[in-house]
Amino acid sequence: MSHPPLGITARASVIRVIDGDTIEVAVHWPLVIRLKDCWAPEGRGPESPQGKKCKTHLENLLAPGDAIVFNIESKAADSLGDVLSFGRVIGQVWRPGEDSSVSDLMIDAGFASRTK
Repeated sequence: MSHPPLGITARASVIRVIDGDTIEVAVHWPLVIRLKDCWAPEGRGPESPQGKKCKTHLENLLAPGDAIVFNIESKAADSLGDVLSFGRVIGQVWRPGEDSSVSDLMIDAGFASRTK
């Protein structure tokens, strides 16, 4: 028997969209996920107008109560800190039945980029 890939993959539901590249989900506890490979403008400061548009687009993709599947990859992690960004875990998120991740959907729609 082979071992499963290292990481956490689970079903969850959306609690809220925080900004254009961060959502809060419920597993058995609230968890804040920073979308992996997805950089969107911030909702405050000089990027505010575009950041608010990005958040609205993500809210259209993920509404409170929507089911998602997420993966927090840990194969290269030596500690929890290796999968954190400002207190958020870094992970990929998918809507059920879709092959493209939410990060890819945000980038393809022009609301985020792969790099900052």
